Amino acid sequence: MSGIPENRSPALNELSLTVVSPDNGEEYPSVSIVIDGTDQLRCTSAAGWMGFGPSQIFASRGVLLPGVAPRRVAVYRCSCGESGCGSLAPLIESVGESLIKWSDFRDFTGVFDGPISLEDPDDEDPFSGGVPVAVGDLVFDRQQYETEIDRAIAAFLRSQVSQPRARLK
Repeated sequence: MSGIPENRSPALNELSLTVVSPDNGEEYPSVSIVIDGTDQLRCTSAAGWMGFGPSQIFASRGVLLPGVAPRRVAVYRCSCGESGCGSLAPLIESVGESLIKWSDFRDFTGVFDGPISLEDPDDEDPFSGGVPVAVGDLVFDRQQYETEIDRAIAAFLRSQVSQPRARLK
C-alpha cells in the first residue's frame, strides 16, 4: 500500500494558453502552452519547439478538445517553423466526465501540416513511426481546461478586431 488514501484524486495540471509575439527571428506570433505556470513542453527536444500560429490553434474550440476516441494533436512544431519537420503530439482523451488527459507524447516527422491536419502520409498508419518523448501524463480538470480554451479564443478574436492588419499566420 502506498500510504495515499484510495479516494484521493491525483494532482491536476492547469492549462494556460498565451499568444507570444514574434522573437528570435520568428516572423509570426505563436501560441505558448503553459502547464502549471511554465512552458515546460517547449524544451522537450534538443532544438526546442515552436508554437503553432493562433489562427491554427484557435481555428475552432475543438482543436485541443478530445474526440469521442483518444486522438493525436500536434501541440508544438519544429523550431524551424515547419510542422512536417517535427511535431510534438500527445494523445488527448477524456477520462470520465470531469478530466482530460494528455499522454504518450511523440515526435512525428512528415505527418502533421498543423495541429490536427495531416500531410499525405506514405504509411497507412501515420502514427506508427512517432518517436517517444519523455513527458509524463498531464491530467486536467475539464472545467478549467475548457474555460481556458474559451478565454484564449475570445482574446484572440478580440485581437483580430482591434488589429485587423496584424500578421497572424
